[in-house]
This record gives sequence, structure tokens and C-alpha cells, in this order.
Amino acid sequence: GLRAFLDSPYNQVADVKMYYFFADISRTALIVLGVLFLLSIVIRNFWCRYLCPYGALLGLVSLVSPQKIRRDPVSCIDCAKCALACPSRIKVDKVRTVISDECTGCLNCVDVCPVKDTLWLESVPLKRRVPKRLVPALVVGGFVLITGLAMLTGHWQNNMSVNDYIRQRAAIRMYGHPTSLEDISRMNHQAQPRK
Repeated sequence: GLRAFLDSPYNQVADVKMYYFFADISRTALIVLGVLFLLSIVIRNFWCRYLCPYGALLGLVSLVSPQKIRRDPVSCIDCAKCALACPSRIKVDKVRTVISDECTGCLNCVDVCPVKDTLWLESVPLKRRVPKRLVPALVVGGFVLITGLAMLTGHWQNNMSVNDYIRQRAAIRMYGHPTSLEDISRMNHQAQPRK
């Protein structure tokens, strides 16, 4: 199913369809975006906290993350700066270990803590502190490694020619979002060049 979707004409021109969505935006879409914008002003991180599917995925991953934010209740002065700095409004100042599906490990709470070594990121399996500077290095290194491997193995670039793009773009209005394998099969058949 996934391979059929990735090879479908719809997916081959999905980025162009996204451009058309915003270039020729409907009144309904504009109203929805406006409401989301206004709600994000009134309710902090509204989209990210309540509607974003990527945020939900990050939340699930954070629950099984081998790293957690830890707090030393003895040295904590209960200033609540950590809780105020948290974009997810987690009460970091009330728990010893932050275990929340809303914690993304942004380390804002650690950055604002006025007492040294009161908040830290800890590797749960190793029971050791993780240096703050190591986190972005690991993220960037992981991204470069995965992207580099994809490029070296030929998985980064698709095999569409310029002529394929031109042909798909000419028929772009007939491609709706596929909702079943039958849709994908029909769209693939319709996109085949006529002989």
C-alpha cells in the first residue's frame, strides 16, 4: 500500500498541489487558517498542543524516550521559572522526573533554572546526566547521517524525469487525494501515457 502511494501520480505532484492549495486558497480554508491563527494568539501553542499530528507523534515518542528531565527537590527554590518557561505548561517545579506526553525535551526549563544542577537531562538507562550541548549535536549528527545515507543509497532522489513532471503537472487537477488502493490504481491507470 505504501509503495503504491509513493509511486502514485498524486504523490509525485503533492508539493505542487500544496502550492496550488495556498496560491488559489478557498474562502473556507482561509477562514480555518484565520481561526487557527487567532486561537494560537489567545491559547499558547494551540495548534501544536491540540491539533498537530506531528505534535501527537512527538508526545508518544517522548513517553518512551530514554531521556527525561529530572529535578532535585532539595536544591530547588520553588521559583516556578521552569514551569513558566515550558511551552507545554508542564509543572516541572512539582515533579522529580518529567514524564509527560507533552514534553518534547526542548530544555527551556533547564535553561531558565537559576540554581545550578537543579534541573538536568538524564539518560534513564545509564542513570547519567546528558550534557545540554550534546543534544543538538546528536540531533544534527543524526539528521546528517540519515540524510547522507539516503543520498548515498539512492533513496533521496526520485526517478521522475523533467518530462514526467511536465506531464503530471498538465493533469494535476484530476488528481484528488487517494483514499483507497482502488483510487491509487485508478489514478495510476489514468496517468499512463496514451499510445
